[in-house]
Amino acid sequence: MNRSLREFMASLVDYAGLFPPAGLSMAEAVAEYAQWLEDPSAWMLGRFIVPAQRLPELDEALAASGCTGTWRYSVLAGSRDGADACLDALSAQGRLARDFENRQAGSAGIETLEIPLPQEACTQEKALYVFLERLRAKLETADFDARTAYLEIPAAADADLVA
Repeated sequence: MNRSLREFMASLVDYAGLFPPAGLSMAEAVAEYAQWLEDPSAWMLGRFIVPAQRLPELDEALAASGCTGTWRYSVLAGSRDGADACLDALSAQGRLARDFENRQAGSAGIETLEIPLPQEACTQEKALYVFLERLRAKLETADFDARTAYLEIPAAADADLVA
């Protein structure tokens, strides 16, 4: 493989073993991710994807597994139940993330957040800007401000509006 292709593909594939089609338990997902990290193709492996509300469960599974080393995470944050619910969920999720990283004592790095963009924020430009400003403010107060956040655009969103 040429060098430029390898650079392009480095950390390209995030691990989503908790979700279909695999749908593994937390303990199984932790064991499998640890196994993949030892594989010769580990250079392509990206972050372990985990819902924010499952961070305490992940913490327990890591402790029970004996896995060592620094892992990188992408946390699914917010809510799919509308703009207000999405924003309201972030405070508690921020506390879960901080607690998780504190307990992991430097061996965990939550690098990114994945947040669903509510459908109602995708109906007109003003609604989108209002939601994004509220989201920015909420991320700061929830101590998520230092993270990279990716917004998941709903399938029914106006492509011209969110592009």
